[in-house]
Amino acid sequence: MSRIWITLLASGLTAFAVACGGSDEPTATPTAVVELTSTVAPTATATATASNGNGGLAPDAVFAAVSPGIAFVETPTGTGSSILLDERRLITNSHVVWPFESVRVVFPDGTEFPDAPVVAWDLMTDLAIIELPAGHGIAPLTFGDPRSFPVGTELFLIGYPAETERFPQPTVSRGVLSRFREWEQAAVTYVQTDASITGGQSGGALVSSAGEVVGLSGFSFGDQAFGLALSGPDVQSRIELLSAGGGDDTLSDRGVPTSGTLSTVELTLENYYDERGFVIPETSGPVSISVTSESDIFFAVTDAWGDTIYEVDDGLTGEEFGTVDTDFGAPFVVRVGQFDLAPTSVVIESSSPLATLVDPDDTRLLQRGQTYVGNMDYAGDLDYYEIDLTEGETVSILVDSVMFDPEIYVDLADNPGAELGHDDDSGGGPFGLSSLIEFTAPKTARYLVNVNDVYRLETGAYYLVVE
Repeated sequence: MSRIWITLLASGLTAFAVACGGSDEPTATPTAVVELTSTVAPTATATATASNGNGGLAPDAVFAAVSPGIAFVETPTGTGSSILLDERRLITNSHVVWPFESVRVVFPDGTEFPDAPVVAWDLMTDLAIIELPAGHGIAPLTFGDPRSFPVGTELFLIGYPAETERFPQPTVSRGVLSRFREWEQAAVTYVQTDASITGGQSGGALVSSAGEVVGLSGFSFGDQAFGLALSGPDVQSRIELLSAGGGDDTLSDRGVPTSGTLSTVELTLENYYDERGFVIPETSGPVSISVTSESDIFFAVTDAWGDTIYEVDDGLTGEEFGTVDTDFGAPFVVRVGQFDLAPTSVVIESSSPLATLVDPDDTRLLQRGQTYVGNMDYAGDLDYYEIDLTEGETVSILVDSVMFDPEIYVDLADNPGAELGHDDDSGGGPFGLSSLIEFTAPKTARYLVNVNDVYRLETGAYYLVVE
């Protein structure tokens, strides 16, 4: 039975990519945060009124009207863009800020908020809210409905691609409304455009020639030839849902622990697919980790981009030991798993206190006719569910997500051979990446339904539909 976690290297061959700085191609030596001196430049004012000849504003006037409300966002692991929704709320993509509880925000006029709190995120549709203090004097932007425009309408994308300056200015690119993509499961619409989207523009504004924000950019698609933005009305409705406390599918309560207390952990891995995650919070210097068991176990350390920087599987039994350098201002994840089928006792010891990543998805018992919400809580996460089937019974299982490329395996906990069922990409979805499997049980038993990102690099929420 082959273990899928081995396919962890960042190949850059995914069919879609988030457009946050530093996340398009994960590396072990991040360069997203560059310390430079302030170079605040005058920003355009919103007084331009030139027309494009079709009743809308000319590109320079669109930029002048919108850019003052587009802010630069910086975290320890990358950069992105954001939109001023109202005086107190900036909105961006969750993948720009997650899992950090505060970020640095800079507006084009030089207004800086070095420690702005992230107050909510929607891990399903990739949204987050950053809170600002009142009285900053920057005008919020106006939202519009892209459905009011025909395909072929000129659109503009305003954001902060590939920025290295501490006080940058936004950029503008131009394209057309190429088509709409519907995500039926979440009941939201994506606007596809050929306006160029690249690293750092996640959370930027897709804007009409009337100066209205018609979408929030977040994805590139098809070798980055097209950009995809969540439509303005859907952004507003999901943000209001978050502001009211979140919904069942936002997973706004999922986060990463910020402090560790465990130097020694004792646990039991229940089966071949059972993996556990632990966090090494922000620290510096070498961290020594040992994982001991009488079975064949492994552990891997993953950085903030999902890149495996260290992995150990030296022996069939006994101790797996390694030291990893954590001179980096972001949490690391330690993944522990086994190659055996039976329950396995494991002891983990770390020179730096660990925090447990609680995964409520694992071992959940599935029922027909139900839709479940799960989450890839960290890069490399593998969620395993359970379902009872009788011999000859057929079940249909869909995993639907825009945040990662889902993959499904169906297996028995004690199966010594290859998995009994597998699918990747048969489920369609807005980007054609969802997985759908129809599985007929060869015998009456409790089966495992395993969900993971095919590249083991991304995080984010998904729907699991059982019929």
